Amino acid sequence: MNVGEGPCSSMFLQEQDIARPDSKSARMIAAQVLRDLDPAREYAGPLLDRLLSQTEERQRATDLVYGTLRNLDALDAVITQFSGRPTSRIAPALLSILRIGVYELAYHPATPVYSIVNEAVSNVEATAGKKQTGFVNAVLRQVARHIVGRQIDLTQASPRQTLIQTPQTGCQFDTDFLPDPAASLQMYLSTCFSLPPWLVGEWIAEFGPDWTCQICLACNRRPSLYIRVNPLRTTAGELLNRFEQAGVQAEPAVLSDDSRHLRSMGILPMSGFPNAMNRVWGPSSTGVPPVEAGPQGPHDKGAALPCPDLPSRAPNGLAALDFYAPEMIRIAGPHAVTQLPGFAEGLFTVQDLSASQAVRLLNPQPGWSILDLCAAPGTKTTQLAEATRDAARIIATDINPERLDRVQENLTRLGLRSITIVPYAQLQPGQTGPFDVILLDAPCSNTGVLARRVEARFRLRRKAIQEIA
Repeated sequence: MNVGEGPCSSMFLQEQDIARPDSKSARMIAAQVLRDLDPAREYAGPLLDRLLSQTEERQRATDLVYGTLRNLDALDAVITQFSGRPTSRIAPALLSILRIGVYELAYHPATPVYSIVNEAVSNVEATAGKKQTGFVNAVLRQVARHIVGRQIDLTQASPRQTLIQTPQTGCQFDTDFLPDPAASLQMYLSTCFSLPPWLVGEWIAEFGPDWTCQICLACNRRPSLYIRVNPLRTTAGELLNRFEQAGVQAEPAVLSDDSRHLRSMGILPMSGFPNAMNRVWGPSSTGVPPVEAGPQGPHDKGAALPCPDLPSRAPNGLAALDFYAPEMIRIAGPHAVTQLPGFAEGLFTVQDLSASQAVRLLNPQPGWSILDLCAAPGTKTTQLAEATRDAARIIATDINPERLDRVQENLTRLGLRSITIVPYAQLQPGQTGPFDVILLDAPCSNTGVLARRVEARFRLRRKAIQEIA
């Protein structure tokens, strides 16, 4: 599981734990979380955080929880098909263990089948009693028997029999269990990617089938960890060198390296997916060629890296993101962010690559007067200050005064002086304005960050989105 997934801190844990005789397995911890969680009402993070201290496999437990949630509808389709009963008729304790087992069978092809099945049976016996083990054992073995390829090329796959793992690979069964995309593309994508049918339907109407497929895939990708270098204190090259010395794998987050992520975001066509599905709805009609990866330049002194040209407009009016982000770095693997070299010194801030684009497109200048509404926790506020070399006049406010404490923490750590924090109730535009620009990062539906906020898909409501819009 990549760092930064979900709104909690548990995804940033990576520790050298001392073995304990009472330590629980990652599968047991994940089963407890999924059994007790109502994803339509709460986030998994707090519950997961409370239980992670009981296991030495924190990263794995986190992956099992979020991977299962991310693919919940698809997993339930498999369980229903091969158990002969709907998941609503399966006890929660058994269902959570079954979901984890099917998730590993379908999405972790390197994990041995015997390990998955045997521990699932052991966990059932420990939590629900020995009498319940037969059902779980039978279902998981039935699922495993019907898998013809745990990781196959999607171009050779049958859509109704295949769970999508990556833009290029999937797990194929010998039985149809997914909706027929020829009959209802909406229901096929909704089930395959575990997304609300009404949302997928609106995407199809707005963007067409090809791009909707890419958007759905983006919603189910494991998000990467990106950091924004503080240019007032260091350069990307210097920070990359420090990471290398500390054994932290990192790389520049530039278009030539991340074009695959942009394609998975629906901005550019993907090279491998949905080739197999083209037999169902025809070849891609987007007309936007894929971007080839360009050479990477040196790391020293934040050297500029080549950036290939992109089309200026994408189909359906979407703007192609033809940007270059020299101050962004991608961190490989999970890490405790606060323990990364340079964090305490204020050399960087955690920020998604996509989230960094707002300020980059705004292109603020030194001397500007800027109002940042909804500023907490200050990620974009501090980016404004860094982009203007700490020489603008920035007012940061938020309707929640307690959240403004996070803004102050970030200002102090990053050493920024051009930002003044003003509680929203005390904001008097007549005295603080006028402003050259106002940045409003308003609360949203989270439909653009479903890969990171996995549980948001279970609480999305069409009416709520209309109210926000």
